[in-house]
Amino acid sequence: MKGFYVSEGLREALSGKNIFLDTDFLSTLINDDEALQDFLEISQNGFLLIDPLVRFELLRDAQLPERRRILEEFLSYPVLIPALEHPDIFKKIRENALTLSYLYAHKGFKGASTVDLHLAGRVIQHSNSLLITGNKKDFPLVFDTLGALIHESETDIQVRAYPILSFSKEKYKAVEDDWRKVPLSAR
Repeated sequence: MKGFYVSEGLREALSGKNIFLDTDFLSTLINDDEALQDFLEISQNGFLLIDPLVRFELLRDAQLPERRRILEEFLSYPVLIPALEHPDIFKKIRENALTLSYLYAHKGFKGASTVDLHLAGRVIQHSNSLLITGNKKDFPLVFDTLGALIHESETDIQVRAYPILSFSKEKYKAVEDDWRKVPLSAR
């Protein structure tokens, strides 16, 4: 069987959750119909959300009109819910992302992109949320791994893990407390 292999208990963990999808995971779903169908079945009791900046990141590299059409069509699937865009929501997400960038830098993690920081800020903002990504390194320190979707491609002959992450208030508080111990002049 090709498609996704699922960690034990994962279907139940996704049930009723807001599930934010990172760009790399969306790319897999776009390029592998069997993986898309598997994932829709696995996540059928969750809410699949696409952050506006993830949408932008996915579309920005579509050089050819046909590729752009395919991506736009995919993003219009009714099961893929666009996350709300509102100035009040964005302000809170931006503040979360900026604080995360300070915390990450304090601990030596400086590679997260603006889109990843924003996505992490959104997951922090929305309780009952999870994040699926292929780049756990972009979401260090304050996220727990609940499980993983293991993707085996028919064409690539490769296996790739997509961790499912949840925000940890405890980890966040510990890292933030450590950061706040540093004098303001040294930050």
